[in-house]
Amino acid sequence: AYQVGEYQSALEWMTTSLSLLETQPAVYANLGLVWVSLNNDTEAEIAFKRSLELDPKHVQARTNYCNLLLRESRLSEAQTLLNQGFRYFSK
Repeated sequence: AYQVGEYQSALEWMTTSLSLLETQPAVYANLGLVWVSLNNDTEAEIAFKRSLELDPKHVQARTNYCNLLLRESRLSEAQTLLNQGFRYFSK
């Protein structure tokens, strides 16, 4: 549904998926993208943060969260988030 622009259907599907896969960071990362597409940055941020709580190395969640922060001109927060990611991948 998401790929064809049916964001409300995608949101319903993702919400159902959460009840079964609530510990999977990819579900929250994808939910964040759906929220971005529905112009709800607050819910998108919550979803991206939850994904990173479950897996701090989740590249998709980190990248998309940074994009959200940059779009909102929250440059310092985006830089911090990127720096945290670099620490995970430079070891």
